[in-house]
Amino acid sequence: MTEVKISGRTFETVVGPEPIEQIAREHLGLATLATRGSDSLDFHEHSVGSIRDALRAAYAAGKAANPALRARR
Repeated sequence: MTEVKISGRTFETVVGPEPIEQIAREHLGLATLATRGSDSLDFHEHSVGSIRDALRAAYAAGKAANPALRARR
């Protein structure tokens, strides 16, 4: 397990921060997941479709990173 810190909260994940940051960039157009202390930088509007795609990509990354889950169908 890897701990990832996002917006001051710590999450345990089987993937490191790099895939999560990449998903945020590719699917949500976010430059970083770090809190920057500015409303214009920290709050964004996203379509339901882009959020759905980002969640699916994160799920797939976690599943691919965990051998026990890869074996299940």
